[in-house]
Amino acid sequence: MNPPLTLYYRHNCHLCEQMLTELRAICGDELQLSLVDVDSDTVLKQRYGLQVPVLMGGATILSLGKLDRSSLEDYLETR
Repeated sequence: MNPPLTLYYRHNCHLCEQMLTELRAICGDELQLSLVDVDSDTVLKQRYGLQVPVLMGGATILSLGKLDRSSLEDYLETR
């Protein structure tokens, strides 16, 4: 089982949808993903603004805007 990831996203964001699709393709059934809508919280909206999607592994940013496959794979291998 893969370690949990968090995806900070925005509704109707094509980049967010693309990253989610890629994550599902890479991790398949082992994907443990929490989805957090940045627009649901003013602090998150201020923190991430136009940087979404933001993929986090614990407290580590793995990807901003576009999936960084090597960063994701490195994170998954070390957990």
